[in-house]
Amino acid sequence: MQEVIVALIVLGAALVVFQRYGPRVLREALTRWQIRLARRLGLQRLVERLMAKQNRACGGCDACGDQASKPTPEVQASVSVEALRQTIRR
Repeated sequence: MQEVIVALIVLGAALVVFQRYGPRVLREALTRWQIRLARRLGLQRLVERLMAKQNRACGGCDACGDQASKPTPEVQASVSVEALRQTIRR
């Protein structure tokens, strides 16, 4: 029984890693398979989550097409030479 539990945990971890780093075509096929399985088991909330995940355009955020939700470019802070010298002296 312990081997079965460990095997299920390892299988679940492998699926998570595959969905993150696997080829896009295979990830999409896996998502479609998960949707079908969740529908058969009657897990409607999981189906909705997977459908939303599948319909994302870029995969970067949850707000597709919203200009306000785009990440802002990082601003590089400027440090004066004098501030660096004071830090070195400490």
